Amino acid sequence: MNPMAGIIINLVIFMGIILFVFLLFSKGLKRAHITSSVKKNSWILGGYIIILFFSMVIYFLMPEAEHIKWKGRAEGESDFLLYERLMNKENIEESYLASKETYDLTERVLEIRSQDNYFQEYMIMYEKTSEIKGEIEVRLYKGILTVEQFDLSEELPTPSIMYSNGILEVEHPVYFEKSIAYTAPEFPFSQFSGQRWTMQGYGHSSSDAIIYVKVPEDIEVTWNEEFMIIPEVK
Repeated sequence: MNPMAGIIINLVIFMGIILFVFLLFSKGLKRAHITSSVKKNSWILGGYIIILFFSMVIYFLMPEAEHIKWKGRAEGESDFLLYERLMNKENIEESYLASKETYDLTERVLEIRSQDNYFQEYMIMYEKTSEIKGEIEVRLYKGILTVEQFDLSEELPTPSIMYSNGILEVEHPVYFEKSIAYTAPEFPFSQFSGQRWTMQGYGHSSSDAIIYVKVPEDIEVTWNEEFMIIPEVK
């Protein structure tokens, strides 16, 4: 059935029920000789019918758009598998890369430090490679945050990376807070669409930023193993 035809049928049935109840109620009051209440009820029901009529007109004039729903990970599933792709040494699209820096390395040992030995907002991994000599390469892949179908990844603050004398230190990103508000048709507009807006809810998904460090093959990488877990990509 055509959606428009279904809306019109629902509207006709709804208006018919109101008219039936109005006539039945009015006749019952007249038999009981309560004429003043009939007039009041006539104004009330008449006003309600007018409101419904204008709501119907406004509803048909509204642009056609579906209520925002959480669409899951089907379309952007690769976004949330970045960690696995890096561990498999796959080529990563430049769109995920937030920054890329190289630092001269004269020491034989690279120490990785994290602020307060704690990093919940990001992950660190390293790879030993023969492609580079006398330096390290640090790539920062941005985190991902989606709320409903809104992509807030570009607004996420990134951790700060500093290097000095064989020590690579990472500081936590600044606190991030985002408020989102949107409107949705409610009663009486929802009567004509057949959708229960109050049951929709919302969804979100996120992944942490990833710091990927490339070092020469003959360099030893150390960190505080008591508080930090830094996997090696092999």
